[in-house]
Amino acid sequence: MTRDENAPADSFDEDPLDSEGDSAEKKGFVPDFVRRMAWAGLGAVFMSEEGIRRLAGQLKLPKEVLGTLLHQAEKTKEELGRVVSDEVRKLLQSDRIRDELLKMIAGMVNKYASHVVVRKAILDRLGVDETAPAERKIAALRGPNPIDTAMALVIEEDSRVGCVSFTMSEETVRRQIGWPGVSFCSDPASLAPGGVFLRSTPPPRAYGSFARLLGKYTRDEGLISLAEAVRRLAALPADNLRLDRRGRLRPGHFADVVLFDPATVRDHATFDKPHQYATGVRDVLVNGVAVLRDGEHTGATPGRVVDGPGRT
Repeated sequence: MTRDENAPADSFDEDPLDSEGDSAEKKGFVPDFVRRMAWAGLGAVFMSEEGIRRLAGQLKLPKEVLGTLLHQAEKTKEELGRVVSDEVRKLLQSDRIRDELLKMIAGMVNKYASHVVVRKAILDRLGVDETAPAERKIAALRGPNPIDTAMALVIEEDSRVGCVSFTMSEETVRRQIGWPGVSFCSDPASLAPGGVFLRSTPPPRAYGSFARLLGKYTRDEGLISLAEAVRRLAALPADNLRLDRRGRLRPGHFADVVLFDPATVRDHATFDKPHQYATGVRDVLVNGVAVLRDGEHTGATPGRVVDGPGRT
């Protein structure tokens, strides 16, 4: 097998099973199709789906074989994941590591009991009501064997068990809002209060970051003016990212427009109930097309990828 150092990681410049000195007689010992399938099967375990498709194309495998290969590779990866999970569980259950983890969990109970947020789907599996106090939720998570409970959740959630850390005080937030060079973002992805999105427990800023700045900190507390808040939500980040003709209402610029009522705009999402839309926003135009009218989505999807100067 030979390798082109400049080629993609999942590609080869010739038949991977060939090597210098192979005779035609040796190559004919195993049917060529079987040889290609064997190589594809071995490589697929360690490749992405895109890599598997590329390799199958290079080996000229039929489409039917590609489907089987993708399916078998996924099953093999799942089995490898199970074995690794078992080994990790054994490691965590060793006396030394187990004692350290139990001390850490006990410290979290004492320090963060009033701030624990556990997703409803997990609480349902643990048999705990969503309205139960934090101490009850922690007790359910700990169970008779907290290490087993934690590992089971990691496995069931495909290693996507998240947590919320409270690392800033309101005093710090207010002080940073007062700095003129600070712009604002929502950080999480766009969500909706229904369907598969309810499987996640995002931070409140996913739904209320901008409305909280405009309502609580600008209107109610007067930390900055409304004009300054709008500048730091639109023009400042557009300038920081050097986005062409964005962030301002000017002739020739892209018409990204938000119409809101400064007297009523308000966030409603909380850590316990994050899937709640903000109110007070009436209309939204993206690239000149209305996507929100009178508070209701129009079904239009005029959004586009916005490239910065790094795009080549």
